[in-house]
Amino acid sequence: MYSETEQKHEDYFRLARNPDFEKRVSQAAEQAIQEMDKVVANEVKLRYVTHIFAKTLDEIAKWLIKPKYLN
Repeated sequence: MYSETEQKHEDYFRLARNPDFEKRVSQAAEQAIQEMDKVVANEVKLRYVTHIFAKTLDEIAKWLIKPKYLN
């Protein structure tokens, strides 16, 4: 039996070994970048992409920590 910390590490490494999930995330990011490439000037791209990815990570964090079930 794992301690809570050990279980979290095990869960993380199980996800990290999931190439399909990683591939889907990578493909979604690539698709977003390619779409943005058509409409944004070169000097704006990095700043905008950084903003969007930071915002997305914030949203993911909020989703992960909010209660999923209400009584």
